[in-house]
Amino acid sequence: MQLADNLEAERGATRVGLTLAQPASTGSAEWDTAIAALCEYRLNADALPVPDWINGRPGNSSAPWSPPSSDYDIPIDIGRVPAEFLAAS
Repeated sequence: MQLADNLEAERGATRVGLTLAQPASTGSAEWDTAIAALCEYRLNADALPVPDWINGRPGNSSAPWSPPSSDYDIPIDIGRVPAEFLAAS
């Protein structure tokens, strides 16, 4: 959540600069892909360039993944999921 908030708070070159270097792996391919999708989403919001590490991320749309939120997961409304996250799943 902090990454999402930090990227939203910045604009232009600063937002791009914060996403230029690929972050270290979390140890989970799913979370790594979700981080890339989040960065892409925030960059696309202002029509900013997207770094190659984000464009080249793996994704598997035939096996969608969503992070568990609690023991009472709420079903996801796919129609409300941003395109960057759909492409990453």
